[in-house]
Amino acid sequence: MLRATLLVFSVSAWISNALEASSSMEVMGTPWWNAGDPIWFVSRAAERTNLLQYTISLQSMQLSSLAQMDKLPLQNGSATYAAVLSSDRVGVSAGFPAADLEPISMARLSRRIQENRQRNIVPVSACGYEETDGRILFESMWMPSKTTEYQVQFDNENQTMTNFLNQGYSIVSACSTKMFSNRAATPSVVIVWHRRRTQASTTRLEQRIFVNVTEANCSSTYLRNAKEQFFPISMQLFNKGNDVRCTAIWQKFSAPSLKYELRTGSAPADVVNLDAKQMKPRQVSVYRDMAGREQLMVLWTNYDTRNISFDGSIYNETDNIPINWLPGSTTGMKEEDKAYFESRVTKVMRAGQIPALTFALSRNEQLKRAVAFGYANPFTEAATVATKFRTGSISKMFTAAAIFSLIDQGLLSLNATVFGPGSILGTEYGTKPYSEKLLKVRLVNLLEHSSGGWGAQTTGDALFLYEGYNQSAFIGIEIDKYGPVVEPGTMFDYANFGYYLLGVIISKVTGKPYDQYVKEKFWRPAGIPEDRVGIEKRWLSERQPNEAMFFPNAYQRLTDSYDLIDPERMASAGGWIASPSDVLRVTRLFNGFNATKDVLTSDSSAEMCRPSKASGGTYCRGVAVGTDFLGVWHNGIYSGSGAMYERHNNGIELMYMHNKGPDASTTTEAIEGVGRMFIDLTPNWPQHDLFST
Repeated sequence: MLRATLLVFSVSAWISNALEASSSMEVMGTPWWNAGDPIWFVSRAAERTNLLQYTISLQSMQLSSLAQMDKLPLQNGSATYAAVLSSDRVGVSAGFPAADLEPISMARLSRRIQENRQRNIVPVSACGYEETDGRILFESMWMPSKTTEYQVQFDNENQTMTNFLNQGYSIVSACSTKMFSNRAATPSVVIVWHRRRTQASTTRLEQRIFVNVTEANCSSTYLRNAKEQFFPISMQLFNKGNDVRCTAIWQKFSAPSLKYELRTGSAPADVVNLDAKQMKPRQVSVYRDMAGREQLMVLWTNYDTRNISFDGSIYNETDNIPINWLPGSTTGMKEEDKAYFESRVTKVMRAGQIPALTFALSRNEQLKRAVAFGYANPFTEAATVATKFRTGSISKMFTAAAIFSLIDQGLLSLNATVFGPGSILGTEYGTKPYSEKLLKVRLVNLLEHSSGGWGAQTTGDALFLYEGYNQSAFIGIEIDKYGPVVEPGTMFDYANFGYYLLGVIISKVTGKPYDQYVKEKFWRPAGIPEDRVGIEKRWLSERQPNEAMFFPNAYQRLTDSYDLIDPERMASAGGWIASPSDVLRVTRLFNGFNATKDVLTSDSSAEMCRPSKASGGTYCRGVAVGTDFLGVWHNGIYSGSGAMYERHNNGIELMYMHNKGPDASTTTEAIEGVGRMFIDLTPNWPQHDLFST
């Protein structure tokens, strides 16, 4: 059953905890936990992030996701966001659109349009908005579909439209640029076109489009269109200066009993359709009327307005999934055990539509087996045991090891303060006086995620925000706006920003770029060449040799897997790429085992694995405490990828990685299950060391 939610947010400050944010929302209909009918949550909050954070909270409960979003830009730099959320999925293997974390430039949007064709990621919509500095930035939404081709038009030229129509394309969205000034917008509109790959050019929908017309002219078409069986699939009201304009798409339907309604009002209660069991909200616009009052308009219909055919599947039940074992990996393995393991892995991959899943296993610092399933690039390239994947937050383990190497050299100490006079970073960042809590943050707090801020439970993890800020400006806004609110050392609050700061500290102390120092101290001594490890790049076209291609989660993720953030900012918190076996090769230098000489002293190796009081004994310094085995671990979830590292006290180390974010907790659990199965494959361990091959 379709559940739909309309949210309205006035945007200007961060509310980091999604559930806390949702508790302040006014419920306009049946509460979501009673299920079924449309639900209305209304809130005026501080930043656009509220909308995304709240959506994530609904997604985590598998209740709803972002279906459409609109924005009213204001001259003072703030904005009002409105969104339609829905739990209705489109097609068997489809999910929900992926939204941008922040508005993007025309250049970035154009590059995404070009590069996403390679991964069968198609645009759903793109809308332009005027910023206070005069720039036009865009909010875009995307979904996976291997059955859809697309075009994006940045004007309303009739000849361009005619050409696309003649090629069998249909309009799925048209969004005019919202301007609070009266100057001409470039582009004035963005039109997204789709067609099925198997669709003949003569097959087309009958559609009418009205772009940038006055509200009165738009209204004058309603009766004529209805009489000729044309119904709206998109209806946008927007401002150009003080004028109210309209852009609409009408489509001819032959089905009987179709209904639509446009509800307009200044309050959410004014735009609720009481026949919600039949009518669903499809699109919301937020704008100012001629009197300057903020208004909402919602298009309600009893028919589906989406001209989309999404299919994000990689495999079907009959597709062959390639399997590449590192030679020597199956020594001592029973054939029936090998066959069962392979069948279980391929079943998990089909269920989660995971292009590639690779494993490596060592014992007593000797590589015993490694295998790669599936495709690094699902269209052209099978994965091998040397394919590089994103390590995600497992990168924090390398960053922590680098910090402890500097402690061993006497260049740092765990109890050194991070900010303030005489501290590691001094007083060069920020514009406001340092708070008492900020002055108490120590190096060990960054390692343990106990700084008292910068995490989801306190002030919010804004590592992915403030695109384009340099290091000084970014750290400044983080400590000015999101600094500690809890006494440092007393509360565990996972914070990517803390590990970003550790990367800055490593660079300052060594005088070298973060990644250069880590390579020199760990990767090179482990025997790993320069071209086998590195920091993830921003764009698909920058994919490094032997690196997998990454795909967004089809169901529950809001973001795509490329063009997310400046890679240098993400490096020390989650930016490394490597193969599973190379990760195990480098961990030999700081795992505290005895077969290979460690780079770290035994004291530092032990300190790195010391459980913190703030976490209740569950997290250490760059690694977590094993919950169902004796040892430590860390996972890595970065959009479009997943990874897991386990170090058991009996000398076993396991690493597995994949190139698509898991779609549900059940998929994650299934991957963990086959990972443990990989450990149990050989009752008698072979004596060889595949690191030497």
